Amino acid sequence: CAKCHVTTATIMVNNSASGASYQGLTIAKNATSGAETYYAANANGGVEAYDATSFSPVTLSGSFTDPKIPKTYAPAGIQAIGKRVYVTYNATAGGGTGYVDAYDTNGKLLLRLERGWFNQPWGVALTQASFGTFSNMILVGNTGSGWIGAYSPTNGTFQGFLQSGGLDITIPGLWGMEFGNGNSESGPTNVLYFNAGGANLTTGVFGAITAN
Repeated sequence: CAKCHVTTATIMVNNSASGASYQGLTIAKNATSGAETYYAANANGGVEAYDATSFSPVTLSGSFTDPKIPKTYAPAGIQAIGKRVYVTYNATAGGGTGYVDAYDTNGKLLLRLERGWFNQPWGVALTQASFGTFSNMILVGNTGSGWIGAYSPTNGTFQGFLQSGGLDITIPGLWGMEFGNGNSESGPTNVLYFNAGGANLTTGVFGAITAN
C-alpha cells in the first residue's frame, strides 16, 4: 500500500560464502511433509528447498536434476503450479536456447517441455480455461527473444507462440509472468501480467495480455 513502509529486513538464508546466486523463488506444499516449502533456483548450486516457517533446509527424496541437461546450463526461473515445480535452465555463459522441466515437490523429474523454441526461458504460467486457443496450457516466457510459447501440460509438446494481429508478441527483456486471481487487486484470471527489462535489461516495463 502507498502508506506502508518497511523498517527492518532480516536475512534468513545466507549462502553467499559458497557463491550462491539465487535467481528465482517459489513456494509449494511438499508432498511428503505437507509443509509449505520455499524452492530457490541457485544458478551455482541447483534447486534448494527450505521450510517456509523455520527457513531450515529441507531434505528431498529427489534432486531436481535432469541428466539430459548439459552442465553448462543452470537453474534460472522457478514456478510452482499445482503439484508441480517448473524450472527453467539457461546457459551459464549467457545467450541462446535453454531447457524447461517439471518436477514433483520432492524434485523427481516428471516432464520435459519440447525444445527448439527456447531463448533464455524464464517466466512460467498456467493459462485458464478462458484463454482462447491456448487455454489450459503452460506458457513459457523467453527473456532473449521476448516471445511467449505455449506447451501441453500433459506431454510437453510445443503448441505455438502468443500472437497479436498475426505476429508473435515480442516483449524485449521479458521476465516474470502471472495471471490475475480474480479479485479487484490482482485482476481477472484470463489476463496475463508481465514485467520486462527492455532490450538491454535497463528499463522497467509492466503490462498485461488479454486473450480474444
